[in-house]
Amino acid sequence: IEVIARVQAMLRVKVLHDLLNEKKEKLEELHSIKDEFLSICSHDLKNIIMPVMEASSMMRENLVPANNTKFADIIYRQSKKMVTLLNNLLHSFKTQGNSPILCCEIVDVRAFFEEYIRDCSMMYRARSLKISIDIDKEVDTWVFDKEKIDEVLTNLISNAAKYTPSGGTIHVRVTIDHGNNLAVSVIDSGRGIPRAILPRIFDKFVTTPSDENKNGVGLGLAICKTIVEKHGGSIHVKSKEGEGSEFSFTIPQQRNSSGVIRPLEAYQPN
Repeated sequence: IEVIARVQAMLRVKVLHDLLNEKKEKLEELHSIKDEFLSICSHDLKNIIMPVMEASSMMRENLVPANNTKFADIIYRQSKKMVTLLNNLLHSFKTQGNSPILCCEIVDVRAFFEEYIRDCSMMYRARSLKISIDIDKEVDTWVFDKEKIDEVLTNLISNAAKYTPSGGTIHVRVTIDHGNNLAVSVIDSGRGIPRAILPRIFDKFVTTPSDENKNGVGLGLAICKTIVEKHGGSIHVKSKEGEGSEFSFTIPQQRNSSGVIRPLEAYQPN
């Protein structure tokens, strides 16, 4: 009887030990998710606030005419983006979701991209970066989440600007590819990406050696990948050191039998 009691006690201890280990692993996982969430939040907020700082700085230094409202418009639009981001974060906390929530709509592609590039051109004017855009004439309207694709563009163009020297170029091309997807490319004349890093460039927390001096945390491209794939698309990179980089992503679109544009099934709420 004593032996049986000992065995039972040992089994109870083992069960409790396994349970404690399981709880410990769960806490470590939650801690990791929290750290990643905070890193992404700070990254997104920084991307939004930087254009506001640049525009307000140029206004303070009287680098634009007093009656020029373009920079005030930039500040207003970026402030709206910040409010939207904060609302999304609050929603995420309430739903305890860790996947981006898409709010898709029919978008005038030309107007969307041209406005974005116009703002970028003014923001990087002080560095003499030439930012241009080419939109194929057959591109009309498309279904996507404007705020999230704006975030993808912000990450790709800010990365391009970060590694392109003054006087360099950043070109955005918007087309319809052979698979009838909206295809967007961001091409820069910067320093390029080391070949060894290319296979992992969209992984979280992957940085290039020069990122250490540029406050890079390696989240921007991972965020882009998540957003694009949530739309049902894909993202790729071509780069050669010393010759620049080209980041391209696609957004597919479906039509019903009557030809009316509608979101992909992935967008539909559960």
